[in-house]
Amino acid sequence: MKRGLVPGILVVTLCAGSVPVWGQAVTASLKPAGVGSSTHAVAELAVRYAKARPGEPESTKGTPRPMTKWKNTTYDLSVGGANVAMMVQSSVFAWRLIVDTDCDGNLSNEKALPGSKRRASNVVFPAFGVKTPGGAKIAVRAELDNCGRLLAYPGRMMAGTVKLGERGYRIFLADGNLDGDYDDCGTGASACGSCDVLAIDMNANRKFDAAVDGCPEAMLLGKRVRVNGAYYSVTPSVDGTSIEMAPTTVETGTLDAGAPCADILLRSDNGTYRLCGGKKTCELPVGRYQPVDVRLVARDRKGATWVLPCTSAEKLGTVEIKAGQTTSLEMGTPLVAKVDIRPGDDKGTLSLGFDIYGRAGETYAPRAYRNGIAQPTPRFTIGDESGKVLSKGDFFKMTFG
Repeated sequence: MKRGLVPGILVVTLCAGSVPVWGQAVTASLKPAGVGSSTHAVAELAVRYAKARPGEPESTKGTPRPMTKWKNTTYDLSVGGANVAMMVQSSVFAWRLIVDTDCDGNLSNEKALPGSKRRASNVVFPAFGVKTPGGAKIAVRAELDNCGRLLAYPGRMMAGTVKLGERGYRIFLADGNLDGDYDDCGTGASACGSCDVLAIDMNANRKFDAAVDGCPEAMLLGKRVRVNGAYYSVTPSVDGTSIEMAPTTVETGTLDAGAPCADILLRSDNGTYRLCGGKKTCELPVGRYQPVDVRLVARDRKGATWVLPCTSAEKLGTVEIKAGQTTSLEMGTPLVAKVDIRPGDDKGTLSLGFDIYGRAGETYAPRAYRNGIAQPTPRFTIGDESGKVLSKGDFFKMTFG
């Protein structure tokens, strides 16, 4: 674009591979809000697992009265830099959670929280507050899954509305690492529960979709975010009562996944992005990205959607996006299936392993999903030279002899 001196008009020259800045920084006020069914997807990005221990938690000096015929399992969870002891007491149809909410190492004076079996058969306990030795009070929620793992989430979020351009967007912050602060940014290597969480309802449908304009609506907190094609720097206050979002110029490059069947979630300190919806390429700000969730998605002739999850996205390594350039990601099809045969126990059995590999050596689950329903696992048949069947089965059992 050519510069010109025209009264009342500003003409700006743009460089290739950059996104322009329009507007000014805005600050939105946020207030505490509970975690409900519509915002549980935000809390799930902050999930942490309490560490189970045999017997009493190491930090306790008093435990609740034993429940007759109840199973007592103890856990430890780091909250606000303090170790919080917890105990789950369970019977066939009843559950109780006892938490050392004042971090004094004594469970005997704590109130038991009743559990109810809901969401995906998990046992859900009411939210509780933990007062750390530093004086912070941090809200926590807990669920017990079918494997006996105790999952911990933020018990509340900070919520409000931010006006970007002419539109208002519902926005949420969650204390993802349960340290009492709301400004901890993640990186490409960050895992859920290691930093804070940001969510923006970009399409105003009052839920948080997996992707809108190439971005998930709920994501680990980064330094910037893309909202409907525009980039903004993100600066929450430490206590989460406000967030500043300022339009920012970014240099961009292109990621080429090599095939339109890829569904890839990428994280970096530049934010979180998703390549999906049958697109082969996407535009990303310059920087390094870590693929953290990879799936191959395709439709058959009947319109059914098939999904094959990747089980080792870390093998893809980091992806570097350079200004004005295209970076190719070698992955996915053609896939190669391999059977691994190993000696079993001392009774002469063999162990069979089945793996599916992509172009980069990444592995995929042996079971695909059709319209969200798991399909049967691959089966094997072993025969001799005459064609006689010696053994057969599926690869979930994986042994014969």
